[in-house]
Amino acid sequence: MERTLALPTTLLAPATSGWRLGLRRLIPLWRHAVWLGALFIVLAAWAQVRLEVQSLRTDLDRNSRHAREARILNDRLRLEMDARRRAVHVEAMAGRLAMTADAQVVRVR
Repeated sequence: MERTLALPTTLLAPATSGWRLGLRRLIPLWRHAVWLGALFIVLAAWAQVRLEVQSLRTDLDRNSRHAREARILNDRLRLEMDARRRAVHVEAMAGRLAMTADAQVVRVR
């Protein structure tokens, strides 16, 4: 009995082109791509929040400055109204005491 050595006429693995072979080698890295995508999204959200906080801080500073200026103006107007009210009371008291226009007026500074 004679033995013959026969080689298969078909290839065991189908031939693939270079880019398909490279793609098959990259498929196991999908987890890393997902993590990088998630990291990018988190960093973009962080940057957006950071910009919003800076914007809110400048708005708060501007509004507090305007409120302080309004409070100062309100205090000045209140002092002026009190001074005028006191002047009216002094004139009324002068009229009751029958003080004439020739009375000496002294301005206090």
